[in-house]
Amino acid sequence: MRLILFLVCLQLSFSLIAQTKTDGTAPKAKEINLSDTALKDYAPNLNSIDKQPIPASEYGDKKEELYRKRLKAIQAKKKAEMATKQSAQN
Repeated sequence: MRLILFLVCLQLSFSLIAQTKTDGTAPKAKEINLSDTALKDYAPNLNSIDKQPIPASEYGDKKEELYRKRLKAIQAKKKAEMATKQSAQN
């Protein structure tokens, strides 16, 4: 008996959580002109209500810039080594 009561309470709590995510209402139907180029990626069925937008961070940009500078430095070092080898051979 307690198990059944526990399962009923669990089911009710899950239904209440699901109800708060959707507010119990469906969006009104909208007519969409798919040839309109102003609309981008319109797919309301694929929009998740749990996801939040990811903030853009300066850290990623700085890291990318440092990576580019490191690659340029490595390439410059290789060119300098090649030039010294060629001058030593001559």
